[in-house]
Amino acid sequence: MIGCMCKYSPFAIFEGFSEEGKIINSDIDGFDKSETLLHPSMCSYSKVLLDTLIEKGIEEVFLVNCCDSIRRLKDTLEKMDEIKFVYMMDLPRKNSCCSKDMLKNEIIKFIKAYEEYKGKEFNIEKFNKGLYKYLSPKREKEKDYIVLLGAKASLDLIHKIEDNLDYPLVNETCSKEHYITEVNNFNSIEEIAEWYSDQILSKTPCMRMADTTNRRTLVEDPNLKGIIYHTVKFCDHYSFEYMGLNKGNIPIIKIESDLTNQSNGQIKTRIEAFNEQLNGGQFKMKEIKNKDKIYAMGVDSGSTSTNVIILDKDKNILSSVIVRTGARAKDSAYKALDLALKEAKLTKEDISLIVGTGYGRYNIDFVDENITEITCHGKGAHFFNKDVRTIIDIGGQDSKAISIDENGNVKSFVMNDKCAAGTGRFLEMISKTLEIELKDMSVEGLTYNEDITITSVCSVFAESEVVSLIADNKERRDIIHGVNKSIATKTVALVDRVGRNPGFMMTGGVAKNAGVIKAIEERLNGKLFIAEEPQICGAVGAALIGLEKILETL
Repeated sequence: MIGCMCKYSPFAIFEGFSEEGKIINSDIDGFDKSETLLHPSMCSYSKVLLDTLIEKGIEEVFLVNCCDSIRRLKDTLEKMDEIKFVYMMDLPRKNSCCSKDMLKNEIIKFIKAYEEYKGKEFNIEKFNKGLYKYLSPKREKEKDYIVLLGAKASLDLIHKIEDNLDYPLVNETCSKEHYITEVNNFNSIEEIAEWYSDQILSKTPCMRMADTTNRRTLVEDPNLKGIIYHTVKFCDHYSFEYMGLNKGNIPIIKIESDLTNQSNGQIKTRIEAFNEQLNGGQFKMKEIKNKDKIYAMGVDSGSTSTNVIILDKDKNILSSVIVRTGARAKDSAYKALDLALKEAKLTKEDISLIVGTGYGRYNIDFVDENITEITCHGKGAHFFNKDVRTIIDIGGQDSKAISIDENGNVKSFVMNDKCAAGTGRFLEMISKTLEIELKDMSVEGLTYNEDITITSVCSVFAESEVVSLIADNKERRDIIHGVNKSIATKTVALVDRVGRNPGFMMTGGVAKNAGVIKAIEERLNGKLFIAEEPQICGAVGAALIGLEKILETL
């Protein structure tokens, strides 16, 4: 088998040698080998290629010359005993007569190089027979579907997307299967190379090509329901296309990864929220025995706190409970459930529908349905203030910016990546370092003498920077002010990605921190609406969604 990078590899040529080419699809947990064999600044795409080649025991490699990282990867592969053959093809960036001549010569050069390596000649008859494997099937008119665009995604990410969508996924990244549009019988290598170069350059162009206008056809299908756009960390090539698509009318979500197997919670939440944005979520309703006594419960199982809300049919809050999430999310949920039922003077059997949300929602066995906290925060924010259009939610382990419409429905959203910088956990870590309680830290940074800036974007490095400031004998209030500014900078950057639409609301435990609120408001140049209890917004939204579903069936 010959391991290949992308759809531009001449797969049918390999058939002439009785070999099969396969796109290298990553399915690894980390960069075990590449961290030692490649420079630390190399992009994750080149690293994942190297680790996957080693893990799968692939000895023959075909690369396409697309960037410096791939060229450096080729240099490394040529020095490895495990790799017996490596070839890099120069791919023209244009689709012109001169480009086709150049690619034709590249294909002929590869055939000669592989003949020399294998010690056997290219077989034209085998090539002609093998062409049928790559003939693109006539595509029937699609039903509604989602398209995956952007940079190549890992198998793990693709499976997570497919598992959490109600629509089929069509992969249009560079890991899409290789295809040709016609089959001919050829008599010479010269004819084959000339024909094949035209086939390759006529494909829907990737973002590396000079003219990418034909890519618009990928998003002009009336059956297209939404776009999942994938980019690779530290490679901004596809981000330019995303910025243009993000201004259109088709729902779109951007996911950035390093091509290794990703955090289940983050990816699952994003895809599920996107799916809910497209179809509103479907509930399996149980029978309502007493239509006069309808109660809906929302359970928000977060990393820091577990919150439970009970609403009656008139949307009155009958109970509101917040407990700290301990080592087991399930135990905290049961504790909050008991307290909420006791406060409302109800039994579990009285509750018509229980909706779970938050990262721990799938570990709670007493909920009837699950909805992402993104959708729930939209409904909860609208309940508290009808004028809210942009929600900032800073929880224990992530931050979100959510744009909603006049009915509380999610229009778009973004989440921070796996780093905890700018979250509740980050503040807890800094408070311990500064030896101050969180409630005191909330107000101590409001007044300061020196305008300190925390420059690190990583929570671990930011803590190290704080330690250095302590060693420099800086005032604690000045350091706290710097931390607040750092959180505000990251938060407002998220807001700008969904659009700075006035009508701002902040939710989550960090919304109780006066210093962070002030810093965010200064950067937003706008006032934040804070509910009386900002931590219950998600649970309220979950209960509201449940109540709406109940009332729809009556």
